[in-house]
Amino acid sequence: MGKKSRRAKGGAAADVSRKERLLERRQRTLDAEANLNNHNDDAGERQCRRYFVGDRVWFDSRLSDGENPNTYRGIVHRVGKHSLGIVSFQSKLDGSNEVWEIHIESVFPDFKDLTLRFNVGDPVVCWTKRGWVPHIVSHHWPIYETPSLSDIQGPEDMVAHYKCHNITSVAAQSDSDYHIMKHPTTFRFSVGRSVVFNPSLAIGAGKSEKELNASDCWVQGTVLQTDVTGRHDCYCVYECSFGSKGKSKCYITQDNDEHIATVNFDPRERLLEAISQDCTPHHLSYLAESFSIDISTFRDMVVDKAIEYGSYNTFIWLQESYSFDIHTVLDASGNNLLHQIAKSDRAACFMERFSYQKFCSNTPHLDVKPIGKNKQNLLHATNLAGKIWLEILVERGDARSLDLALSFNRELSWTLCRRDYDSFNLLKECVKENHDFILQTIFDGYERNRNILHVYHGLDHSFFDRTEDELLETDDLALLRKEDEAKTNAARLMQFVHDWEFSEHTQKDCILRLAEKGFTQLFKLCYDANKTLFWGGRCSIRSTEDKGEYIQPELSTTYDRGSDKIMFEAGLLDQCMLGNNNYLLSYVEPSDTRTYILVAM
Repeated sequence: MGKKSRRAKGGAAADVSRKERLLERRQRTLDAEANLNNHNDDAGERQCRRYFVGDRVWFDSRLSDGENPNTYRGIVHRVGKHSLGIVSFQSKLDGSNEVWEIHIESVFPDFKDLTLRFNVGDPVVCWTKRGWVPHIVSHHWPIYETPSLSDIQGPEDMVAHYKCHNITSVAAQSDSDYHIMKHPTTFRFSVGRSVVFNPSLAIGAGKSEKELNASDCWVQGTVLQTDVTGRHDCYCVYECSFGSKGKSKCYITQDNDEHIATVNFDPRERLLEAISQDCTPHHLSYLAESFSIDISTFRDMVVDKAIEYGSYNTFIWLQESYSFDIHTVLDASGNNLLHQIAKSDRAACFMERFSYQKFCSNTPHLDVKPIGKNKQNLLHATNLAGKIWLEILVERGDARSLDLALSFNRELSWTLCRRDYDSFNLLKECVKENHDFILQTIFDGYERNRNILHVYHGLDHSFFDRTEDELLETDDLALLRKEDEAKTNAARLMQFVHDWEFSEHTQKDCILRLAEKGFTQLFKLCYDANKTLFWGGRCSIRSTEDKGEYIQPELSTTYDRGSDKIMFEAGLLDQCMLGNNNYLLSYVEPSDTRTYILVAM
């Protein structure tokens, strides 16, 4: 038998009071359900996107020049009921700062990077219906080539990046090798040259595919053709013959040592060439092991070559294969690895890979965290002149590398935001002193996202050990304390969480938990800012019940095996009832599933 129930103090009077509370709660629920039938149908529709002063946007206007994206890309200067006052980039560059009044239906949020891989006039190969065809970049950001402008609502939505011309024109819908690639103007090997190639990376022509699959070592062949265009599956730099009498053919997709190499070579020189081409760690390991290269005899040369060519993969290889500590890369001026990379003309090559690495994952990544004594996080460390590596990028005017570092479309910027107060102020002052519009715009976008992310972190990480008043006094939530700006900043926070919810860095659970914790002021602030984020929202919370009181605990609600607390899925109604009960069940919002919405009293 189970434990005997314990009668609460107060006897019959307590029972009557409890019955009254239950009846009152039941009546509120019935009233809310009755309201559902009378609810305005329009209330369930998704709210229109809200814009804020300082937002970066695209806009459609007859005043724009279709071939100059600076005339239809700008910054919100004023927010009206049905229109937005926007200052175009071109107006900023001209110094006129003219404000154009644009109807809100002709405005779309701009989440894309400010810079691109290729410049106007660069030779490229683009994917078309005719296969991979050579083109010349004619202009950037042809948003009128985007399938549907009205669909641009979030960071992952497609926007045309390039307009390229040849006999016909084509729009590349992304800045990736899936749509557009560099078209080489020179090739390492000429027609008739004897080479060896990697069969696992070559593409067989016809029956030769079986021969390639059967090969377990590099194959010797002859270059038949360079610059192979028009194929539908990929662009190829070489066509090669191999096998008996050279009758078999294959295609090589990249002109680097990992795909194709000279027949006669010096192992050390080949390794250094592979480093200059940023070949993968796997290939670098293959060269070192296959030819018994002792890296310790010329490690400094390897490091210098990797810095010169911005080879991210080389440092991953050294770290993973030789336990190389990247913190030991330090010159006489106190410049660490990132400082020295920032000074390189190939910094963008390094940043293309570094900006995407996940710093808290099991996959190989550069360990920039401080290890041992007298070591700093490389992201925020200063050299002897008191400068962080990002300042060097600014001083060099390297907008592309800075954009890769600060864009929220990549992992690096999310990591830079953490504990960055000193380095942030150094960078802010450096950008200001540089007086460059592009660099300033890149930084301003980063600063806006960073400030809101700090509010999110304040809610997400300081939640469980503080009262609501204590939480509101923290530095991270300063934007929600300003009486004249609190509602606007709460709306920015809710929009930010909605926009970036697909990422691993923001989840709406921390907003939903405001109800569970009974944080009345914060809950009402966020709910009033954006009700739709709460619709259908559920999160996993801990019950205050003691699972030991169940006759058969294994039949109760599922719980965390490592604790005595029962875990269960709770909707907003459950969370509010578990909070401090300072909520009033007033109406029901329609959603995919019926969700009770409570407002703070």
